[in-house]
Amino acid sequence: MIARVLFALAVICAVVGAENVFTYSYFKDSVELEAVADKYAADVRLGIESGKAGIGQFGEWAVASGEELGRAMKGANGKAGVGKYYSRVFKGKNGSELIVGSRVQLQFGEGVSKGRRESIMADAGLVILDDRELMRGYYLCESCCADSDAVLALTNMVAKGDELIFCEPELISSGGGLGDYVPDSTNCWALENDGSRYGEADIDLDATLAWDYTCGSDEVVVVVFDVGIDLGHPDLNVAYARDFTSDGGDGGIVNASYDRHGTAVAGCINAQLNGMGTTGIAPGCKLASARTMRGTSTSGSWTASSTWLVYGLVWARDIGAKVTVNSNYYNSPSSAIASAYDSTRNSGLIHFASAGNESVASLSFPGSVASVNAVSAVDTFGNLAGFSSYGNGLAYAAPGMLIYSTDISGAGGYSSGDYVFMEGTSFSCPLAAGVAALVLSVDGGLGAEEVEGIMGRSATDLGEAGYDTRYGYGMVNAYHAVVLADSGACQRSDINRDHMVDMADVAALAVGYGVGGDSMADLDCSGGIGLGDMELLVSMWLTSDR
Repeated sequence: MIARVLFALAVICAVVGAENVFTYSYFKDSVELEAVADKYAADVRLGIESGKAGIGQFGEWAVASGEELGRAMKGANGKAGVGKYYSRVFKGKNGSELIVGSRVQLQFGEGVSKGRRESIMADAGLVILDDRELMRGYYLCESCCADSDAVLALTNMVAKGDELIFCEPELISSGGGLGDYVPDSTNCWALENDGSRYGEADIDLDATLAWDYTCGSDEVVVVVFDVGIDLGHPDLNVAYARDFTSDGGDGGIVNASYDRHGTAVAGCINAQLNGMGTTGIAPGCKLASARTMRGTSTSGSWTASSTWLVYGLVWARDIGAKVTVNSNYYNSPSSAIASAYDSTRNSGLIHFASAGNESVASLSFPGSVASVNAVSAVDTFGNLAGFSSYGNGLAYAAPGMLIYSTDISGAGGYSSGDYVFMEGTSFSCPLAAGVAALVLSVDGGLGAEEVEGIMGRSATDLGEAGYDTRYGYGMVNAYHAVVLADSGACQRSDINRDHMVDMADVAALAVGYGVGGDSMADLDCSGGIGLGDMELLVSMWLTSDR
């Protein structure tokens, strides 16, 4: 009891002492939040009616000035069982906004006993909502706080503890412009480009050549985190679907006019090789739709909770998926999301996210997470697209302009038809992820690091020689990637399959040099073993850390 009182006093002091200064902890670092002047939000489920004069809406939250919201809450809270929690509205990136929920996510380090964890949470006044440990030491709790100021003070205080990996509030983001609709009449240049319509010949993914090896295995599942996928689209193969938002849907679209983005992302991966409309890079693989965002307008606006994505990532792991795609951004980093990405990658998932469409030298979150492969976008000439963000940690580039993909079938969607032209890193990201799916279709035993290494070594180098922050390891190439992964053709530089590239591989190549021999040493697919193979091996040896 004494511990709880002391903790409460510390929180009160923190709130008073930090007036007009708002931060939260991203792991052990402090992230600043700038409040929008006199703008607050309260859960519309509390009985507050949005749409009235002065009352706007932020997903499931009513938004208004302090005076207007206070008046509305006073009326609503006259009802039995209605709480009083509200949040300031904070500035996100590029004009977007976010709010701080009353729920708290935290993760304890290894070696902290269950009893000790429960004691820390009880002393902080946290009520456990989910103790299934979706990740080791992870908990979702409800706080007893009345507003965002108190939640921020509480989580910052708890986060300082040595036994915590992180403690943060549930961050609820809004944003818009996930991808832009491009009215045009071009074709699927990203898969195979002969230069006759747009851009430069062979600036493409060499998809048709890759399909000589594999169109994708139905044992490889790619999860799309988005606003849902049109589950009934005749050109998509969605094997799993689940809604993690508060809408209670089935993983498909809830509002066809709002939930459009995910279907276009999905088509880049999985549109079927059936002569209909368009084709994805890995048509033989299966899709899973994890609805972790809610579309809120026809302009592409959305809201999302950090908790929804955490649960979506764990679900992707549990259904045995191999690859995930997140063509979205969150307007402030989340420790819980980053930890979920790290944890599920350690379980075998390979993650991809868009670099962002802000044309800045900084990756969007979660593309900035180390366990996630961020993808920038190139145009039809192989140049970085004008809208594409880039930066340190970028993994790959892929086509992102004039991308022909699936649209919501029937009414709604971006266009009046079932297909649409789009542009953005939202679409370069799933194309790169689809290449990973093809690699795994050739060799399902590869780990995440091995797949990423194959994609890096087989990519088309653009920009500065070698790795750079605009194109990463280069524009992904499906054909060269599957060739490197295929055990019966031109092999990875690890000729003797000892998981290293070293002098032993040089010796293996030298045995057949000039006279032919083991096809595993034919690295350039020439049909013989010669100088080209030796040059490739040396080059790959020097870059074998990727």
